[in-house]
Amino acid sequence: MRNKTQGLVGQSQAMQQVYEAIRKVAATDLSVALYGESGTGKELVAQALHQQSQRSLKPWIDVNCAAIPKDLMESELFGHERGAFSGAVDTKPGKFEMAQGGTLFLDEVGELPPELQAKLLRVLQERQIWRVGGRRSIHVNIRVIVATHRNLVEEVSKGRFREDLFYRLNVFPIRLPPLRHRQQDIILLAEHFLNQLAPHIPGLHPSTQERLCAYQWPGNVRELRNCLERAVLYHDGDHPLLPHTLSFGTTLLGVLPLSETSAAPPKSYPTLDQKIRETLQDALQRNRFNKSRTARELGIQRQRLNRMIQRYSLGG
Repeated sequence: MRNKTQGLVGQSQAMQQVYEAIRKVAATDLSVALYGESGTGKELVAQALHQQSQRSLKPWIDVNCAAIPKDLMESELFGHERGAFSGAVDTKPGKFEMAQGGTLFLDEVGELPPELQAKLLRVLQERQIWRVGGRRSIHVNIRVIVATHRNLVEEVSKGRFREDLFYRLNVFPIRLPPLRHRQQDIILLAEHFLNQLAPHIPGLHPSTQERLCAYQWPGNVRELRNCLERAVLYHDGDHPLLPHTLSFGTTLLGVLPLSETSAAPPKSYPTLDQKIRETLQDALQRNRFNKSRTARELGIQRQRLNRMIQRYSLGG
């Protein structure tokens, strides 16, 4: 199931908790800290928070703190004046200024060096920035959302992250579950990605679904999408996607035994099949068997919904 207002896919209990957290905090100006492994969709959640806030018509600016060289980070965040350093031939606003009135998303905030942590804390406290080489402060009215795959409590205890900054950022924490803890969402996500990548392919073969659910997905949702992108390249014909097209990393599942994929086979495929059938049936009943509305809710095309209704003998 795709959450219509957030663009997120999943109906597991873990994701329902995420949706509820978004609903509670989106309309406020509280700082939000997103925690989760790489590939769990932290940026999507941050975007959902912005889109559902009163700042949605104002700028959305995202910064990957891990991707900026340390010697350029202050200028990138706060801007610089002309002549502030060698190569500063023009005055340049930073990300804080660019986000004026809107939302600034600091991804991988745990990678900020100590000197930048101190300056970020000052900005959050005073709501003012100073460009590199600047002589006056600039007021900023923004909402800050941060994300990290690190355990910031542990980083604080080891002296690698400022405790006072942690409490400034961690006003409303949201933890995103890894995909291995969202078993019932795997097929929904796979169908969603397949529909985006190759709508002409009529769904996933049952044995393909079994293989997808047998894998542990260390790269989470991002790895699942990558897997589907590669599978589409191997696929030919108008039949459902077959398991020999799947590859985890550089390994073809059609060649490597399941025992070597760090995944345990599912206990019984019919259980998974029943979950999919129940999800479809619930969505159809909620929408009074209106196929167009049901397809939109599930994030799939109506043609694919018709095939799934036929496959699972659903009607109304």
